[in-house]
Amino acid sequence: MLAAFSGQIRSGSTRKIEIRRELEKELTVFISRLNELIDDVQIQLKKKGWQGLVAIVDGLEKMHYRIQPDGQSTHSELFVQHAEQLKSPHCHILYTVPISLLFNVNLGDSFAETDVIPMVKIQEHGTKKSYRPGVDALYEIVVKRVEMEAIFDQHGDVKRLIQASGGSVRDLMRLLRFACDETDTKINRAHVEHAIQRLVREYDRLVRDEDLEGLKQIAATQQIPGDETSGRLLHHRLVLEYVNDDRWADLHPAVRECPRVKKALKSPKDTHSK
Repeated sequence: MLAAFSGQIRSGSTRKIEIRRELEKELTVFISRLNELIDDVQIQLKKKGWQGLVAIVDGLEKMHYRIQPDGQSTHSELFVQHAEQLKSPHCHILYTVPISLLFNVNLGDSFAETDVIPMVKIQEHGTKKSYRPGVDALYEIVVKRVEMEAIFDQHGDVKRLIQASGGSVRDLMRLLRFACDETDTKINRAHVEHAIQRLVREYDRLVRDEDLEGLKQIAATQQIPGDETSGRLLHHRLVLEYVNDDRWADLHPAVRECPRVKKALKSPKDTHSK
């Protein structure tokens, strides 16, 4: 049943709208039927010696952010307005949530616990000194996915991609893919730099002129103001949050390389120097 339902959801946009309308009209019935299925699964699991079922709903942190006609965002509509329905399944359930919500609503009012999954720290807080454990962890992620000797001319090129990712695993994988697009043979430093510039261009398109002052403030303080704009910057990974010994943030390395951002970050002294 779930496989068939998932297949329908992945079909065309018109079909998605029809399914959503039908679910909204019969949501109570759908949840009831779903729980009948889950209850049966729980019984079967316990017969086999398992404690119970845990469901993980991944990918919701990527959902599109849009303000609805009533002034509510698509994020808050799902996770606040429909919180009780999301908690209805008779099992432990884990949702991935857009980080922008943390700046708009108190999720603790609706859900038992909310944890932020931070970026991997690759440099020490407040310095440009590399943080070796974080870099090594990301290096290991690449090693497990590609044959290093066959793909890269030098291992140092991987470290360059890691630094350019800012500790974002998703962007590290994008950079790796971009570098592979540059060549049919081995990846060299020129290919790596082209991949990084491609990522810079993508982030440059996401930066709005009204973001510049906020980005400058975050770069200077390494703290995130508690406003909705900051939530959008985090959601699009223009700003990366780290939660290690303490909570801090910094601009994505690719964002720092965007021409408008570089200009905004220059101090008056740098602006007038010759």
